[in-house]
Amino acid sequence: MLFTYEPDSGMIESATYAGLCMALNALDNAENPFELIACDETDEAQSFDYDDTSLEIRLGTDVTQCVAVAAAIDEAGPFQSRDLILTACDGLEPGFKQWVVQDLPKVLLMPPHKNAAFRVFELPRSKWRGFAYKETP
Repeated sequence: MLFTYEPDSGMIESATYAGLCMALNALDNAENPFELIACDETDEAQSFDYDDTSLEIRLGTDVTQCVAVAAAIDEAGPFQSRDLILTACDGLEPGFKQWVVQDLPKVLLMPPHKNAAFRVFELPRSKWRGFAYKETP
């Protein structure tokens, strides 16, 4: 799924489902702590910080916690996927927590597995930036 990021608000919005934003709403669910809900700039669960030096997406309310991908790869027909998880930034291998932010109008989509190429999509809102998971060789 493709997302866009608004640095001023810290919100990560689905480019596929307009008006729905990523939120940390299920802390008790280690495999799927994030949900897509109606975008609300006042909701702290929808606030994220992107560090362009470390390439990490951190919680707006706790910068010690990172958005990362799980190590396990799930088969999904001809595709593969990984769960999006929340974990402590320290001690995690960079390849699981680094994200590439590309200025629009072209953004990168998270690849489904290590050897996949990034897919490039056009988006109309030039002020937004998109995220893509960065695999390390």
